[in-house]
Amino acid sequence: MNHLFDSNEFEKYEEYRKKYESLFNLENEIIKEKLSQGINGVEWLVMQIRVDKDTIPENNAKLDSLEQFSKLCGRMGFFLHDVVRDALTIEQEDFYQKYGLNWWIAVDESLSYLAMMKAGSYEEYLKLLDMIFKGNGAS
Repeated sequence: MNHLFDSNEFEKYEEYRKKYESLFNLENEIIKEKLSQGINGVEWLVMQIRVDKDTIPENNAKLDSLEQFSKLCGRMGFFLHDVVRDALTIEQEDFYQKYGLNWWIAVDESLSYLAMMKAGSYEEYLKLLDMIFKGNGAS
């Protein structure tokens, strides 16, 4: 039987998962709690993402990931702003039913998108937040 990982790699993964599982779960709970707070919680989450000259390699990876996510949304017939809005405002299960996309990935991409938009054009960032939380009746 062929395995994707040899047993040594799997053991390393299991060790890593066990070591950081509590931290990962805590981070997920913080994200869910902040999203439940609406625009103020999303603003707090966006502020946690650094977008400046000191994080250029990280920003390139975020930008590449966001570009791939945007292309995927387009191929599936979705507008990126709709996916961003819904990732930040509807429940995980409802999001998956509507888009067939992983909600956690969509939230991560959405927050990265907002952070980059905020750094590049604060006015456009505010317009998008207004569309997400006020223009569509989302809380």
